[in-house]
Amino acid sequence: MMARGIVSALAATMFCCLIASGAELNMGEVVEFPHAGIALAVPQDHLMQNVAAPLDVMRATAVQNGQPVQAVSLAVFPIDRDDLTAESLAEAGIAGHIENLAIRNLQVLSKAAMKVADLEGAARQISYSLRGEETVAATVYFVRQLDQPRMRLCYVLTVEALAERKADVLPTLGEVVKTVRLTALRHPAQIAIGPLGAAIKDPQGRWSIRPPLGWYASVAPAGATMAQTDYLLGQEPALIAYMVATTTDATSAEQQMNQCLDALEKTATQRELQGRLVSRKNLKLAGRDACQIVFEQLPKPSPATASRMSPETEAATQANTQAATQAAPVDAPQPVVIVQRNLCLPAGAAGKSDSFLLVLVAQGATARSAEAMMDKIAEGFELPTPDAAPAPQTAPTTP
Repeated sequence: MMARGIVSALAATMFCCLIASGAELNMGEVVEFPHAGIALAVPQDHLMQNVAAPLDVMRATAVQNGQPVQAVSLAVFPIDRDDLTAESLAEAGIAGHIENLAIRNLQVLSKAAMKVADLEGAARQISYSLRGEETVAATVYFVRQLDQPRMRLCYVLTVEALAERKADVLPTLGEVVKTVRLTALRHPAQIAIGPLGAAIKDPQGRWSIRPPLGWYASVAPAGATMAQTDYLLGQEPALIAYMVATTTDATSAEQQMNQCLDALEKTATQRELQGRLVSRKNLKLAGRDACQIVFEQLPKPSPATASRMSPETEAATQANTQAATQAAPVDAPQPVVIVQRNLCLPAGAAGKSDSFLLVLVAQGATARSAEAMMDKIAEGFELPTPDAAPAPQTAPTTP
């Protein structure tokens, strides 16, 4: 038993020495992810990528000769048990890797305690074969306790690389950890959209769109879905954006928007919500004429409250929606703002028109902030020029 303890201590010492042994890296600017309450920097030669899963927050990759050679990623997930520690969660993470059918020959090379932003963390260095590619990774788990609202979050910071770059993994993790700072968590609906990420494309080359960094995104046959998790609401996406490509009989964007507005009003009635059209205007999408509506859904007031509400009181209530949303408890009903921007291309010989619809569903947002978000999302939407041939969709293979 004593020998095992000595070996563990030596492994931990070696882990820390390897972290400190690498040459100092040139780090990029610190990037904040307010919805997850964290900020960090990655090496300058790493480019931020889109993430694909709700609990993934960040991924950045270094590429050489057109191939990814190292990646830094961050995932965050809520913990519903007080007895779970960074150490036990790290062990559970290893067990999850073992059960992953894409991973073979997993070995734990070393373990160590590691502080991250003054929190106790549990680090692991492992090697494995990922779909036949020999890979080495270093991961640190650290747990954060929040008092308002009372909740616990586990942060998982990982550096992974091809086996021939094993010597770079631990030093890179150490340099990234030095930049980590924790910030106050915020509802995504209260955060202005920052830079847009890389474009995701329709496999047939009909459209492309750039999701905001920090949002997870996926492509489907009918379009794309982009969203950001609201950790203050558990694991729920409070912001969801859709890009829907369809063929329609509508002769204009205005005509199709009338159909969309009718559907929104019917849905509000079916769900016993109070729906109202906030605005309707003509705008641009991909440089072409488009139509946009902003629609708000609110819980209906109780009959007793409604009967006592004067027009002046009702107007004041609507004007104070933003303040009430920010001050409301987490489980209180929140307004939902839906922004839809539609573009219809000229009809073809069969009388059909290609339609492209951007939809933003923002829980807890104001109409003004939701419109600003839609403006930013619309910046990333593009259609090919008429003489451009559809380009095949490619994506780098992750290490």
